[in-house]
Amino acid sequence: MRVKQTCMDCQSKLLVGKNWSANACKMGQYLCRRCNNDRSVRLKKSRKRDAIEYLGGKCSKCNGVFHEACYDFHHRDPKQKDVNPAQLFGNKWETLKKEIDKCVLLCSNCHRVAHVMQKEPTKPNPRKPKHQNHLLTVRDSNTGRVFKDHPEAAEYYGVDRTTISNWVRGVFKSRQGVQLEYV
Repeated sequence: MRVKQTCMDCQSKLLVGKNWSANACKMGQYLCRRCNNDRSVRLKKSRKRDAIEYLGGKCSKCNGVFHEACYDFHHRDPKQKDVNPAQLFGNKWETLKKEIDKCVLLCSNCHRVAHVMQKEPTKPNPRKPKHQNHLLTVRDSNTGRVFKDHPEAAEYYGVDRTTISNWVRGVFKSRQGVQLEYV
């Protein structure tokens, strides 16, 4: 391996095949692989920041202002999408600008909701209502004692509400041999 040059950033010796590619050598790029990767990452982050600022710097749906990692570029019309804007962050600004002009800036939560609503616009919120089992009446099968809710039973047995719920569902048995059931 011959020494060709030194890296413009870190001044290390550039060795073809070791820390410098043959293509970079032919093109006259005098950066070692590590410095070239660092520059590439800085450029992509800078382009994303510029694109976020260009589209207003906040989520166009909820108006939230977040860390730049939380933003996505959502195409208004999926048929007009040529490429994912994130793939263009290493390209010229003009190339990136053409694609983000077709987009709106959304936070990741709003972006996910937008895609769900595109696929299934008539379905209600997929989350099931939270059960409120802790408000149900519970009876100790052994003693016949009735508790109006989980907190009352929890206080009586000296455990927390979740433990009562687990005893009723049979997830685990109590050490005292308590057998609870819903009334």
